[in-house]
Amino acid sequence: MKKGAILLPGFAILFTLMLTSALFVMNSHNEERKVKYVEKVGYPALALFKVYDEGERQRLYVEQSIKYSGLIAELSLYQNGGFAATNECKKTADGTVIWSSSCDLFDPKESFKQQLKIELIPYLQNYKSVYVPFEETQALKVMRHQNALLPQDIGEGLVKNYEQVVKGLVVKEVDLENKKVLLSEAVLPVEYAKEGSEYKMQLKGKITRPEFEVFDTLYNELSSCVAPNQKLSDECESLVSNKLPGVKMEKEDNVMRVEYGTIKFAFDPSVNLPPRAVFRMS
Repeated sequence: MKKGAILLPGFAILFTLMLTSALFVMNSHNEERKVKYVEKVGYPALALFKVYDEGERQRLYVEQSIKYSGLIAELSLYQNGGFAATNECKKTADGTVIWSSSCDLFDPKESFKQQLKIELIPYLQNYKSVYVPFEETQALKVMRHQNALLPQDIGEGLVKNYEQVVKGLVVKEVDLENKKVLLSEAVLPVEYAKEGSEYKMQLKGKITRPEFEVFDTLYNELSSCVAPNQKLSDECESLVSNKLPGVKMEKEDNVMRVEYGTIKFAFDPSVNLPPRAVFRMS
């Protein structure tokens, strides 16, 4: 009895230790399996979700940037008499464009496209990504080494990479007929993935279409007001008003100032108007 009384507590202690060890091993094994599952399944899935979210943010940012750039470009076109702000025209003392042979080719559509590209650049250059990189674990370190990733491929380097994608976008097409702007393709690498694992997007946006036809009307009507025809100023205003009611014309020194809504410019009746591109309805 004494021997049994001694062995029983000892066996109980030994059993408890064995059970604890077994539970520890089982728990460690389960945690290891869980970590491996998250690493092999969770990280890739989450990385794809994260890059998709970044892509959608970029898409929205670009769409709004194109929209506002188009509006600013349209206003600039009107304020510069159908020319881009970078035009070579002579100007009055207050900076009003003077239509004359000193100007570039008169092509409001191409001028608008040019101005839109100029206005879009600052928007793209100011893009800031809100992407939150993974907090690197031992498993991710292994993946980084396996995939031979460089510092710019992960963490803050990846964030700068995403920002540079937007900053490097260029306008591929301005479709005035369908009122849309198509940019170059955006390619976003997937964090901790193998080289070539990328999320690609074709970015584009909508714009309002300026009233290009009004410039053609102005040009046609004013052509009879300059050399060699050179109608009297009051007669010229009457001719233009028949086509564009509400147009304002005022003589100042040797030029005639013209305003029609937000469109403004001036012309010198003694010289020819700028050479014009063939007018297209698209």
